[in-house]
Amino acid sequence: ADGGHYERSASLHCQVLGDLIDVGGLGEANDLGQIDGLHDAVERMREWLGTMLMPDGDVPLFGDSTLVGQKRLAAIEPAERPAERLIHFEQSGYVVCRPDERLHVVCDVGATWPADRSNPAHASCLSFVAAVDGDRAIVDTGVSTHDGMRGAYERSTAAHNTVEIGEVDQFETGHRASVFVAAPVVHTIEDQGVLVVDVSHDGYRRLVGEPVHHRRFEIGHGRIVLRDHVDGTGFHRLFSRLFLAPGISAEFTDDGEGPDVLGAPFSLIRTTLEGEAVPAWVVYSSVARSLGDRTACRSVWWEIWEDLPQQFVTEIVLEEAGVAE
Repeated sequence: ADGGHYERSASLHCQVLGDLIDVGGLGEANDLGQIDGLHDAVERMREWLGTMLMPDGDVPLFGDSTLVGQKRLAAIEPAERPAERLIHFEQSGYVVCRPDERLHVVCDVGATWPADRSNPAHASCLSFVAAVDGDRAIVDTGVSTHDGMRGAYERSTAAHNTVEIGEVDQFETGHRASVFVAAPVVHTIEDQGVLVVDVSHDGYRRLVGEPVHHRRFEIGHGRIVLRDHVDGTGFHRLFSRLFLAPGISAEFTDDGEGPDVLGAPFSLIRTTLEGEAVPAWVVYSSVARSLGDRTACRSVWWEIWEDLPQQFVTEIVLEEAGVAE
């Protein structure tokens, strides 16, 4: 109903949109008359796509998405980007946040996969991607293959910008994680210029202690703040990860409390638990922009071993505009 394709993959959305445009053109060329609902579906899909496009003009790489390319995108005519600062696609499960000209964030707040499909299911609930000053900065790892251990990893929770509990995925075969939200579903704090998204998922409730992950995004004023609360009971191992776009470096600070991210577009990325910095490490990773393609990047990992419930905060601070590296 919100215009998105039900598999929640932006590049598959483009493929289906192209097919529907062709169906309409063939019907018109053969004097078949108006196909009921086709025009409205195409226009809704174009509006969804125009809103979801990243500032570089291509799709975000959630699910099994790959980059589509400017020529193909132009052919399917996505709608102009709307002026709203925050748009929630309730049925397809994405929130697009644009608090200002510098920052563009897309949050994955949808269910894990269509009920009748197990592929292209990615365990990415409450993940997100971000662009700064028009360039991708925090990225999804994408999909380079559907096969083997690599394909399984790229679909796993460990390959996304979210919280992993107990070194297992948010869902398993036969268990579909649901996503629910605190009321209101999504809201903005306009008087402070910050966009706020509150959302939870219960994919880990199958574990001992029935953990539930709640994430509050606070986006604006040159920063992204992630307030993660893991409900439940018992002793658990929590991982939180951020994958940085190729070319962005990350190093620890001298006091070992880092990492500070060196070079545009960030000045600081740090996670704290009860006001104390959580030790972090930088891992050499890779991201895929198309099948068969992998490009080296860095990711930042935090690990927490604690009794639940726990709350920790990750602050991602942009460099000041115009400040040289």
